[in-house]
Amino acid sequence: MQIARRIAVDIGNSGLKAVELPFDPQASLPHPLRINWQCDSSVPRSSSAGNEATYLPSDRRWTEMLAAILERSDPCQWWISSVNRPATAVLVEHLNRNENCQIEVVDYHRIGLKIEVDYPELVGIDRLLAARAACDATATRPLIVIQAGSAVTVDLVEKLDGVDDSQSTWQVVDTTKRGAVTERFSGGAIVPGVPMMLRLLGRAADLLPVVEASELGDLPPLPGKNTQGAMLAGASSSLVGGVRHLVQRYRQRYGADVPIVISGGDGPLLAPHLAQPLHVVPHLVLEGLRILAADYRR
Repeated sequence: MQIARRIAVDIGNSGLKAVELPFDPQASLPHPLRINWQCDSSVPRSSSAGNEATYLPSDRRWTEMLAAILERSDPCQWWISSVNRPATAVLVEHLNRNENCQIEVVDYHRIGLKIEVDYPELVGIDRLLAARAACDATATRPLIVIQAGSAVTVDLVEKLDGVDDSQSTWQVVDTTKRGAVTERFSGGAIVPGVPMMLRLLGRAADLLPVVEASELGDLPPLPGKNTQGAMLAGASSSLVGGVRHLVQRYRQRYGADVPIVISGGDGPLLAPHLAQPLHVVPHLVLEGLRILAADYRR
């Protein structure tokens, strides 16, 4: 089947992003389609971020929003990263109805990094794809990769011992041909993002409200003048302070010039509070899928 289009899909804990990948490697990614998940089946199906429809991941109705992508009949390759199994099952079932869809659900074997953690198969594929894409943002190693989404990950990528700097910084490993892997994903830290912190506070404390918030582009005013404002100030400051502390620990160990590559919805909140060198790269996970799609071998 001659592939006419390639679609990248990043299925996360707060929603899904999908974009048609340009074949030109120098072209920027288009703005992705976004579908937001409903966190709790007991809350109304509307988003506090702007009255957008939200869906449970297992609700097949969200696939209707992909109609514009699927209405064309030309052969299409779907590259899927997912940390949400119900949503993945719905999408794969939907795509399997179309004989012109070739589905590639990415796992850790295909990333092209040595994964030096206790259980590689349990690492979120979004973390690994972000690390893979971050390697293209800077030639310096080691590097810190921050994904600021529902959960915020602060990970480390290092060059493998004995690797010559003159070698290519990476080579994709696919299902049929294994090349030389020159870098390793060394693990990292996971902290809750602002919306997750607020939900946990509201559910764990009887007199605190459940505050729904999307990603924050700036720090809320301090002091907060009401309970909701105080919760927003505390959660956002906890995120900024926690990430700064983790970055400081990395740089104390590996050097002050270790670069940061940051992405995700809360990236704009975090970036101004982190010391250079720093690179903000939108949609790192989609960029990682783009790299794998470009180097695909069947």
